Amino acid sequence: MDEYDYSDFDWYMYPEHVYDIDFRQKMVRELKIEKDNAVEFFWRVEDAASSAANMRPILGDFPTDKNIKDAWVSVSSKAAKLLDEIQNADEVIEGSIEASLGWHLFEQDEAASPALRHDLLTFEEEEEQDKILADHIATAANMILAIKKFSQLTQATADQLPPSRRGPKLDRELWSWVDSLQYAWEHDLGRKFTRDVDDSGEPISEAALFVAMACERAPYEKTAALNMMKKVIFSSRRSDIH
Repeated sequence: MDEYDYSDFDWYMYPEHVYDIDFRQKMVRELKIEKDNAVEFFWRVEDAASSAANMRPILGDFPTDKNIKDAWVSVSSKAAKLLDEIQNADEVIEGSIEASLGWHLFEQDEAASPALRHDLLTFEEEEEQDKILADHIATAANMILAIKKFSQLTQATADQLPPSRRGPKLDRELWSWVDSLQYAWEHDLGRKFTRDVDDSGEPISEAALFVAMACERAPYEKTAALNMMKKVIFSSRRSDIH
């Protein structure tokens, strides 16, 4: 039996959003796709194009590496500034409370300024006010410690982020599409996703021929897609290492 003979294959059972029956049969002939693998393979190839297109509005607003690093640097700077302001305010507040309590150590006469005159506190009132003061100081200390840790964390995160990459912004939609094609090629056909091209950039390896052929009906330029294969393959290899 000819495993590449699709004469009795019911193509109409499967969606044709991007690739019609004639085009699929062309792929079968040129890439020698076995019939047993066709259903899953062509379903995934169709889904790759529609999924990438559906992600377009999201990917268009995706933050760049520079946006992310700048955001962390900004947060770190504001956290450090807030920490300084709180520590300074805490010193002022604590000093003003202690100064205020000092007025209770002696009586003011009738001629004393109303702003400075305080009635003597009873022992119970002094204990209650001391407790309130201690609670405020403990709360402020915990708050300062928390913000200090947050400031250190944001600074460490900003320092650890890699520098912004130079050059053109990554086309994430195209990356997503080629990445999906790689999965279909390797998972459904069990073939290695290799990128071999000649000196003029024309595809040589089967996988490169597949990507170039898929571009004929998808809204992606062949040269850009073949170049994107390098990034996708490199990313895949890094994932395998880890």
